Amino acid sequence: MYNKLFFSIISFILIATISIGQPIKKGPELDNDDAYVLNRILGDDENNFYTAKLRTYGLGTSILIEKYNKSSLNIEFTKEIELENDKKTRLLN
Repeated sequence: MYNKLFFSIISFILIATISIGQPIKKGPELDNDDAYVLNRILGDDENNFYTAKLRTYGLGTSILIEKYNKSSLNIEFTKEIELENDKKTRLLN
């Protein structure tokens, strides 16, 4: 029993010590439109990552694709994709 307790305490101290040195980078404050909700992160490449925001109320349904720079965390590209309002269109989560 004491071996498990000792191992747990040593593991906690080791993990806490390793994680202290990790820097946190804050990017620019986002100017969020209340009509759009971050739906998912689509993926990334060497320099950028891509997100999809969803609007389901107001003037219909649309998806906003955004490209962010990984080093500066600034938005580099935005493209709105309008979806038809029919019952066959499905958005999967």
